[in-house]
Amino acid sequence: MDQTYEELVTWAYLGEVWGERMLERLLTEDVFAEERDHLRLLLALESRTRRTLERVVIAHGLDLDPGPSHKEAEEYVSTLGRNQDWDAFMRETLEIATSALPQFEKMRDLGPDDDADALQETVEHEEAVLGYSMARLAGQTEQAAAAVSAHLTTWARRSVAAS
Repeated sequence: MDQTYEELVTWAYLGEVWGERMLERLLTEDVFAEERDHLRLLLALESRTRRTLERVVIAHGLDLDPGPSHKEAEEYVSTLGRNQDWDAFMRETLEIATSALPQFEKMRDLGPDDDADALQETVEHEEAVLGYSMARLAGQTEQAAAAVSAHLTTWARRSVAAS
């Protein structure tokens, strides 16, 4: 069955809530201590996209409780343990982003014109996550960070210009 626009927005928003909380917990619990700077960068990406989607959620009158997503993210982090392999985490991230991108694109395509910028930002967010994880797995740490930084810079400038 095809998902409605509202169902896709709900799924995307709660996914960003989950990602944001998961990254916060990874930082708090010092999992991947050697990757703290990259985790902070990814957290900035997740937080920005969560806020963007939150505006869409509010505009459409969707009442979403982030509590269950927070709990799921915390449980996920607790299963990682302190000895989690970064490459395994990146492979999982790549898999998630690869499967999520078509859903983000569908959401963008179904969305009303009023939501076009927010939805395009969301698609580009997922492309940045995909690019980041691919670059990290290829050993291209600087290029990985550059993909996320470029996304954040582009959309920060667009936000300022739209104000």
